Amino acid sequence: MTHSPDSSPSQRPDRQRAEADLSADEIPTEVVGAWLEEEDREAGASLIFGPAHDEADSDDEPELDNSEKETERLDLDGADETDAKAPSPIRVAPAPQVHDEEPHTTRTAVRRRTIRIALPDGWARSGLAGIEAALIGWAFMMVVTLVGYWFVSQNPWLASTSWDDARAVGGDLWAATLGAPITVGQSDILAIPTLLGALLIIILRVLLLPGRDFPAAAQWMAVPTFAVTALIAAGASSAHINVWRALPGALVIPLLAATWAVVAARHTWTWPTISSERRESLTWLWSGLRLGRVAVALTVLFSLIMSAVSILVSLQRISGIHELLFASTKDTVIINIVQALFAPSIMACALAWIAGPGFYVGADALHSAANAPVAPIPAIPILAAVPQTAPGHWVAWALVGVGILLGAWAAWRHRMTHLWKQAAAIGVATVITALVIAAWLASSRMSLGSTRLSVVGPRVWWSVLFVVLEVCMVALAVSLAAHPTTIAWVRRAAAALTAWTKARIAAWKENRAQSSTRETPLPAPDLNEAGEETPEEEETALEEEATEELPAPPRAPDARMEALKASAAPTEPIAVSDNTDNSDEDLKDHS
Repeated sequence: MTHSPDSSPSQRPDRQRAEADLSADEIPTEVVGAWLEEEDREAGASLIFGPAHDEADSDDEPELDNSEKETERLDLDGADETDAKAPSPIRVAPAPQVHDEEPHTTRTAVRRRTIRIALPDGWARSGLAGIEAALIGWAFMMVVTLVGYWFVSQNPWLASTSWDDARAVGGDLWAATLGAPITVGQSDILAIPTLLGALLIIILRVLLLPGRDFPAAAQWMAVPTFAVTALIAAGASSAHINVWRALPGALVIPLLAATWAVVAARHTWTWPTISSERRESLTWLWSGLRLGRVAVALTVLFSLIMSAVSILVSLQRISGIHELLFASTKDTVIINIVQALFAPSIMACALAWIAGPGFYVGADALHSAANAPVAPIPAIPILAAVPQTAPGHWVAWALVGVGILLGAWAAWRHRMTHLWKQAAAIGVATVITALVIAAWLASSRMSLGSTRLSVVGPRVWWSVLFVVLEVCMVALAVSLAAHPTTIAWVRRAAAALTAWTKARIAAWKENRAQSSTRETPLPAPDLNEAGEETPEEEETALEEEATEELPAPPRAPDARMEALKASAAPTEPIAVSDNTDNSDEDLKDHS
């Protein structure tokens, strides 16, 4: 009997059951080893006796003649009788049993967390906006510089200046916009065109508007793209700056614009761990952000008005300094454009002057509302607007008025339900105002040399402190005083004070009435020398005697009686006789 060498091995129920119950990673190593040994024995047996096969493979076997079938039947019948005596030549070893008490190793497949790094939707748009803003700022500064050089290129003083030098100046001014000092000789000149920096923030914010429906995280892509583009442009076009010193400004400008965009697009924020009730309880935070924006706007507007007033008052002195420059019409345009680029710095000095700390026009010249030193100034026309007198610190009340307006606005449009929420909202507005004012005043500080002009600009930290006290703290006091909780408490306190005052007045009146109607005590009875009570008759007699002994009280002279006595007085003196016998007769004659 022949079998195909490719036929499958015999069925093993125990092994199939074990394979069905255990996965590939969970089959013990002992079981796997036993199965391998079993397959080796089966392979050896198949070489000698031929492979075992199932009934399903019987169709593939060749048909046998009758004699062979009979022989096979007899062999199978005899096997039943001799199984106990002699082993079958083909024996399949059973699968080893795995007992619970034997140690075994179990392998469990652990599913690992997949960390997927992906950029948010809209990141490319935000990155492109950062590149565009940086190129717009750099191109503006280069165009202004080159056009200005074209206007003044005919000046004999600039005969040795070339277009390449003008290009380098434009690159230096762009680096100065980013906050990098320009090295000239042995000194550094630091003068940031703050107006261009503010315009860059606004331009980048406008360019980020198309991506406001994308996730807020996409807005931050504008920060690295702006910074890299701005630094590359500064390094390629400037000649007197260190590029790395421009890195802080290249990061701060897009960071402010991106923060503005993210806060404005807070409807796209995801709140995975904060409930809706918790988000509603954070209304004081959003109210504080809006109040901070209003506070900054009011402060900037106030400083703009004060700067305009100072320029209008000093217009004649500004014209006098401008005439000393002998500038043509084209030169005047360039000078005015350059001065306009420092308009926020002029406004910062006006704010510091009104607040009280003042600003420097040289290391030895501190100008404030209480101090007006006389010192030389550079030939810059706008410096003629520096106040020439010191009116006093009372001008700070104008800034206090801004704080009152802010507090009234907070009490009217941003009123919170609880008093602590109102104070928290003003606190958030105070933090925002302090940060913006500090960045503004710090960027307005200039250094125009290494001598006395090394310090030009406002006193930063003192000015920030005074602005916070005169604007934000006043706004806090006004908003809390106008809060319904405070008003109700004041009314209750006033009612309690009124009731107490009325009670005190009523008690005083009652005591006074009782003291006036109180009966006088009876006099003690009079006692005689024997210690007995004096009878009424004796008391009356004693009273009469005492009355007789007492002299009559003097009476005031009567004017009418005096006049009668004066009219009845004799006009001649009366002669008095020494004779006593005739005295009566003389008196009769006289009468």
